[in-house]
Amino acid sequence: MKYALLSVTDKTGLYEFAHKLRELGYSLLATSGTTHYLRDKGIDVNELSKFTGYTELLHGKVKSLHPKVFAAILASADELTQLDTPPIDLVVVNLYKFEDNPSPDNIDIGGVALIRAAAKNYPRVTVIVDPQDYDWIADKLATNSLTIDDRRMLAHKAFRYTTWYDGMIASYFDPNFKPLLLYKHQTLRYGENPHQPATWYKIVDTKGVALHKIHKLQGKDLSFNNLLDIDTAIRVIKWFANPTAVTIKHTTVAALASGTSIEEAFDLTYKGDPMSIFGGILGFNRPVTKQLAERLTSIFIEVVVAPEFTDTALTVLGKKKKLILIKLPADELPDFEYRTVTGGVLVQTMDRFDTEGWQVVGKYEPTESELAAARFAFQVVQFVKSNAIVLATPNMTVGIGGGQPSRVWAAELAIKNRDRFNLTHLHPVALASDGFLPFPDTVELAAQAGIDVIVEPGGSIRDPEVIATADRYKIPIIFTHKRHFRH
Repeated sequence: MKYALLSVTDKTGLYEFAHKLRELGYSLLATSGTTHYLRDKGIDVNELSKFTGYTELLHGKVKSLHPKVFAAILASADELTQLDTPPIDLVVVNLYKFEDNPSPDNIDIGGVALIRAAAKNYPRVTVIVDPQDYDWIADKLATNSLTIDDRRMLAHKAFRYTTWYDGMIASYFDPNFKPLLLYKHQTLRYGENPHQPATWYKIVDTKGVALHKIHKLQGKDLSFNNLLDIDTAIRVIKWFANPTAVTIKHTTVAALASGTSIEEAFDLTYKGDPMSIFGGILGFNRPVTKQLAERLTSIFIEVVVAPEFTDTALTVLGKKKKLILIKLPADELPDFEYRTVTGGVLVQTMDRFDTEGWQVVGKYEPTESELAAARFAFQVVQFVKSNAIVLATPNMTVGIGGGQPSRVWAAELAIKNRDRFNLTHLHPVALASDGFLPFPDTVELAAQAGIDVIVEPGGSIRDPEVIATADRYKIPIIFTHKRHFRH
């Protein structure tokens, strides 16, 4: 007789798995809660206390902690004859949901001990902590094809699970302790440059959007730089409600536009910067259609990121074998982001765009269309490397200057890009700055360039001079009282 021990908080798929185990000839042992659940569903199961001959203590706090149980799990194949009890071959355990109710009363003791014992003895015992593994394990058990390598993998998964669980508890007792579990996802061709070896690790149990959750539909292997650019594309397109297209180059926005359709959004993005799109990454927040795909085949791009691709679009883009197509997961962006520094990790909340607290500070009120341009420009500027200046109409960027040591240089670059692409006729145009304008010189440039409205955080000791200069040129100026640095 083969014995399986079941003690789970998450009952997902448990009935079906227990039923298959019974069909395969397993005798089922379970702790009280799991026993009642399975019996209510008609599954024949023996309560663990009957197996040990010892009733549960302290309202269930002590139920599996018994030498008979652990001997049945820990005995090696050579030691089975020494047992006066049948060996347990399969252990199915998941733990109290400490993350849902963090308190000392919700710290699992017996479950962790069972998992560790079963995982330690993986050459003989199969340990299962994830309901998603039930089906394939049942299939292998049915054909007697579960290998020692399978059990070793499951043991590793079990220790990873208890590591994560203990990390949560440790963080509860000391919030300054933040465990960060990394798991190798993929070896990359190389890093930022060919002479740098690189590896892609995923953060274990990531909530929300994560790059390891994306689906690559076609194309060559992802590179280190591809991943950085895809990350930026995801952050951008998740924040725009209307059909939106963005060009990403070297982790910063080169052009962005919204339209009434995704095709129009792409046309406007291309118009905003037809040069940087070469060799860049395109992101869309709507499905890529055949019509859009046909336009994309005429330009050289590295990656296309979108929530979906129609079958006809895949047929068209499939002709470009090296083009990487990335399908986004539907998850929302996570609450926190991590940045590495030498020997450490920085953690911050994700930057969020809103217009709360915006204030017109000059003599002149912006029109509705000028205010719309200001909103659009300031929403885009948070994705451009600081120091950053964005020139935009209500639905497209017309000039971007980023990554400059001087804010006035960023403004000069944005204006130069607008002029280079013959977009001077478009109005209204807003100038958005990711940080405050420290001098009136940027306002002087804006006036000379025919800018219609300025939006910036404010907060400089020279704010009165900046406002006075904007008033002199009759340019409405808005303070957001919130900056959007991106380094």
